[in-house]
Amino acid sequence: MSPLINSRPKGPVQKGTATDGKWHHTHQGETIGSLAKKNGLLPEAIWNHSANGDLKNRRKNPNLLLPGDWVFIPDKRVKEESGGTETKHRFKLKIPLQTLVLQIIPSTLPVHANTRKPQRPIAYTLSIGNRTIEGETESEGIIRVEKVPPDVNRAILNIMGRTIQILIGHLDPEDEDSGLKGRLQNLGYIRGETEISGPQMEAALRTFQKLNHLRATGEPDTDTLSKIKDLNQI
Repeated sequence: MSPLINSRPKGPVQKGTATDGKWHHTHQGETIGSLAKKNGLLPEAIWNHSANGDLKNRRKNPNLLLPGDWVFIPDKRVKEESGGTETKHRFKLKIPLQTLVLQIIPSTLPVHANTRKPQRPIAYTLSIGNRTIEGETESEGIIRVEKVPPDVNRAILNIMGRTIQILIGHLDPEDEDSGLKGRLQNLGYIRGETEISGPQMEAALRTFQKLNHLRATGEPDTDTLSKIKDLNQI
């Protein structure tokens, strides 16, 4: 299999030269939101910092970082607030909460363009952070969880007699080879350990292309990448 058809640079974003803060080497599952909470900053203070311009340009989404990316964490800025003397004052940094959206598609085959979405509610139990949520899916199998702290990176879903571990923020960027593999795994075209390139990946791509009415080349061409991205979005 030839490299992905993409003119954008591949691999981790390199470390820059800014010095008014610290550089952080990212690990799997970290996001801009989780780094912001860990360092007592707002996500925008990191994501919009000029030192992270290349990171923002390549990743596009602050929740999709590649392990090994270098992220600049700026120093906290001093903010002055007026207050009376001999009086207690409490200040609290409000870290934005996030919404987690999942889609459950019961199917014995890999998911493709014509796969039917569930039309009836499905009962589930979801353990996430310090909460356990019991409910039913919305239309087309959607599960929506509001007010999720940005540093929560795992959840346990019990549904239809199965227990599924949800890894939040662990999907690599879509224009990286590892991101392609992860999305094909999500759709059921790859199981277990599969090399990013080689016969198994070519076979998975060819199957995907056949089921989605694309040219079955086994290559990650533009149309194939676009369809994989489309089917992974909710």
